[in-house]
Amino acid sequence: MIVNNSIKILIIAPNIHGKGGTETVLSKVMNYSHYRYHIKWSLLLPDGHVDPKWTNFLIENHHNVDIFETGRLMKIVREVIYLIFDQNDIVLSLGTKTLYLAWIIRKLFFKKYKIVSWIHFDISHAYFVNTKYFKYADHNLAISEGVKKDIVSLGVPADKTSTIFNPVDKQTKTISKSKNCNHFIYIGRIDFEGQKNIKLLIDALALIPREFKFKVDFIGSGNDQKKCQKYAKQKISDNACINWIGWKSDPWKEVKEADLLLLSSRFEGFGMVVAEAISYGIPVVAPNISGPDDLIKEGVNGYLFKKYSAEAMRNNILKEVNKRSRSSSEVIKNTLESFYDNNYYKKFEKSILLGEHTGK
Repeated sequence: MIVNNSIKILIIAPNIHGKGGTETVLSKVMNYSHYRYHIKWSLLLPDGHVDPKWTNFLIENHHNVDIFETGRLMKIVREVIYLIFDQNDIVLSLGTKTLYLAWIIRKLFFKKYKIVSWIHFDISHAYFVNTKYFKYADHNLAISEGVKKDIVSLGVPADKTSTIFNPVDKQTKTISKSKNCNHFIYIGRIDFEGQKNIKLLIDALALIPREFKFKVDFIGSGNDQKKCQKYAKQKISDNACINWIGWKSDPWKEVKEADLLLLSSRFEGFGMVVAEAISYGIPVVAPNISGPDDLIKEGVNGYLFKKYSAEAMRNNILKEVNKRSRSSSEVIKNTLESFYDNNYYKKFEKSILLGEHTGK
């Protein structure tokens, strides 16, 4: 219930640790100050072990943040206490199990809050997403058209799901093309054959003809870094310079020039790094999967390739760098106009207010 133009929203966010793309989105959404309504936010982090720099930033901006560092049973008890005694208008859940818990509490204690799901992963691949619980939400926020399609395929009515994507900062800065040799970048977790699938990226680079000179900067870290370094050394010839830069809190500060961002993921929720690259005027070569397929306009801001195909990835890398006239940086940036912040927050606010608590 909206009283005096004010809404109280409780966000319950499992599987959050303070350094990922989801955390960036939460910070932006909670700190935006130009919503039509005055929104009072509370954030529950039931899995504990969160980077204190991130939570301190939220607390400094006058948000209520509660981190559970207790056993599983006590976490559930504390969630129940919040749901019963905290007077919220909307419960916004980033996990599916909480949807069911919030629905049970609402039914037993005659609560009036609306339940909204906001899952930040590809729901067909995330092991901790239990799809049977989507039916307990009054509305669902999808971060890509692919995620919306998957939710609707579960039997959830299409009008109970809104695609809002993720907010993207509109950059005034442009990262220019390299002057000497072709300069590619990868930004993200270093997985060999996991979600990020760096093996495929290395295999694609290994297929580039020897006479084609290039360098690649890998910005990120992960348990597979040594394995990836060893594999790259075995596969890629001396026509390439490979730099392993490691994890950076602000990776874009490390990028002075770039011709292409490369992505080889098996799946993505949204693909924030793709959007960020485009916002700096950098084209992208990425697999044709949910998330990147919403962001990439073929031949304008990059190319999509058939996933798992190193040859298709190689072909699109060469297609982009051999183009007679690359799209201007401004044209590349403007392909994201509907994703930039001001448009995003309007969609977000409208979508969380859609649908009513059905009382079921």
